[in-house]
Amino acid sequence: MPDDIPTSDWSEAERQAGELAALIDAAADDLERNGPVSPDELRRRLVALEVEWAGEGTDGNVPGGEAGHRPR
Repeated sequence: MPDDIPTSDWSEAERQAGELAALIDAAADDLERNGPVSPDELRRRLVALEVEWAGEGTDGNVPGGEAGHRPR
């Protein structure tokens, strides 16, 4: 996604792609700093996210969490 496109012209898919790219970059930085996460810890975190997302209402709000993580 070129940097010279005004944010207002981005489609929803482009916006989500940009958010996903930022999350991937943040995860890569975390991996460099802290090393890999054990499978048990990963499972625990995924279950916690699923519980959080299940608790979100159907009011159109997207779960944000600390780093703006979004499902799918």
